[in-house]
Amino acid sequence: MVYQGHVLAVTHYRLQLPDGREIERDIVERPESVLVLPVGQNETVLLIEEYDLGVEVWQLTLPGGRVTDLTFDGIRRHTKMELRKETRYYANC
Repeated sequence: MVYQGHVLAVTHYRLQLPDGREIERDIVERPESVLVLPVGQNETVLLIEEYDLGVEVWQLTLPGGRVTDLTFDGIRRHTKMELRKETRYYANC
């Protein structure tokens, strides 16, 4: 564990690839969170533009957020709420 905060954690991993090479990566983990992949008409994907303070640039990303109710229905409800809040679109599922 490199860093543990309230919203995310950063963990350092050492991985061995199928060809035998080893790589190291720091992975940002966001437990209890959802990302939504909104697919619209003609199979278009809807992204949101969000300012990333860490790298000081605007980036395209998927809507999402933290989940407090980890039941199936709670995750589904929160996923729909995040989509509506961040894009003003409603899920049809």
